[in-house]
Amino acid sequence: MKVKISGVLLAGIWLLLCSFQKSSKVLVKEVKVSTPFGQLTISTPDFSKCATFNIVKFGAVQGDKDKTSAAIAKAIEAAHKAGGGIVWVPEGEWLTKKIHLKSNVNLRVSKGAVLLFPNLPKIICLPSILPGRAWSA
Repeated sequence: MKVKISGVLLAGIWLLLCSFQKSSKVLVKEVKVSTPFGQLTISTPDFSKCATFNIVKFGAVQGDKDKTSAAIAKAIEAAHKAGGGIVWVPEGEWLTKKIHLKSNVNLRVSKGAVLLFPNLPKIICLPSILPGRAWSA
């Protein structure tokens, strides 16, 4: 009797926990590609059925790094909580701090839009190595 009750209780808890999980709205397309190494399957996300979250509607202001950073973070969180979505950056120059993406979120920067990260250190570019030439430090 005790075993049956605890089994039913565990099953009930499991069903309750599963009901709180959000399913992803991001579809996954699989494409088969022939290569010299054989046939490969590539999985790509499809955000076409997902909502779009415009950073301006979340408070982004051109030239204001703090407001834009907060707006991008809020848009990413909203898209993530919705089960997937597109965070859209419209045309213009947007000063921002670092960006942390989450699962099932697509950051889409429109044509004519620039994300500027003024506080990041300069990137050091290594020299290109041309085929047939060696490079040493």
